[in-house]
Amino acid sequence: MISILSSTAGYANEAVKESRNRLNEAMKRAYEERATIESIAEAADLSKAEVERVVKDMDLSWKNVSLVVKALACQKHLRLTTYSAVAKALGRKGQAAIAVGRALATKGKTTPLEGAIVLTSNWRNPDYGGYLVPFEEPDWDIVRGSDCPRYEVLIHHGVDVREGPDSGHYLIPDDLVITMPNELRKIAGLH
Repeated sequence: MISILSSTAGYANEAVKESRNRLNEAMKRAYEERATIESIAEAADLSKAEVERVVKDMDLSWKNVSLVVKALACQKHLRLTTYSAVAKALGRKGQAAIAVGRALATKGKTTPLEGAIVLTSNWRNPDYGGYLVPFEEPDWDIVRGSDCPRYEVLIHHGVDVREGPDSGHYLIPDDLVITMPNELRKIAGLH
């Protein structure tokens, strides 16, 4: 009888662990998709602290992201980068580009230039030899209080912004965008 109860308790423990693992993975996926800690906690009927424990290692610290972006913005010959390249320079892979965007958008003080020089990799278009950036960016909220579009910030700082293939986009040539993590680490002094 005792062995049956022990066996049943063991199965129950395994089921609870499996359920908890699935919940943790679901919370991480939601967080990667930009759900807030508060909304995840509410949906999972958990406290914010419980959710934070699960997703805490997913965020990149503002300090590290800022170090890379500020160093790049201070270069004599301004060049741009991507969220993915910053994440890789900081040793992160996968969905870490979202964490870079989250750090820039929600933590610390990001200048208009620092926000403008980080592009999304999805804009890269090899047929045009660069990044086709839309003039209209509904998500251009990286720089709080800035009503200046990315395009104007880049032109103001001397970036070679070219006419795009249509009236909705402009082109930033590939040679102005650093995508190699080692090069970013070197610029930021993160050898």
